[in-house]
Amino acid sequence: MYDPPHMGHMSIAREAARLLNPDKIIWIPSAN
Repeated sequence: MYDPPHMGHMSIAREAARLLNPDKIIWIPSAN
């Protein structure tokens, strides 16, 4: 499970943003 979001998730998102340079990143919470 990945609940709750934590700094590890932010670290991955920052690195992905740095490498891929997307226009935006969308966080989608799951319902489980």
